[in-house]
Amino acid sequence: SIEDLRFWGKFLLIREDGVEFIYLGFFMGFVGLLWRFFFYRKEIRMQVKGDRLYISGWSEYFREQMDRDVARLSGLIQKELER
Repeated sequence: SIEDLRFWGKFLLIREDGVEFIYLGFFMGFVGLLWRFFFYRKEIRMQVKGDRLYISGWSEYFREQMDRDVARLSGLIQKELER
């Protein structure tokens, strides 16, 4: 009976296989997100037609940043040509 059992304990043993894969998946997702923000496709094209220089740009994600980059590049080239 229970009165004869003075000391008793309850143990729950769990072995969680695969937790490392979960952490690895979160880490890879985080690295992929950082990779997307810092390494993305962008192009700046320049073409000379006659006495004019045409500059255009394309960016995979951040259009506003590319607009600023092209405007800044255009300003730098214009200043250099005015010397």
